[in-house]
Amino acid sequence: MDDDAAHEIKKVKRKVGIFLSVIGLFILSLIGYGIHWAFFDMERLPKGTVLAEQVSPDGTYTVRAYLSDMGATRLENKRDHSR
Repeated sequence: MDDDAAHEIKKVKRKVGIFLSVIGLFILSLIGYGIHWAFFDMERLPKGTVLAEQVSPDGTYTVRAYLSDMGATRLENKRDHSR
């Protein structure tokens, strides 16, 4: 009887280990996606006007400089504190 109980305990431990491994991989995947989204996703950059574009001598790379006006430094957005 002890042999059957030990075998059942071993099966349960294996199932719990697999379940915890899957949950851990899922959480790590979410963290990895969050890091990618926050730091490497180019779609999160603000849209702007192209100021300059330069192609490398061999044509492999292109560098573009953008002006992104988000309106934070416009005069009409500043309050008049002289009153």
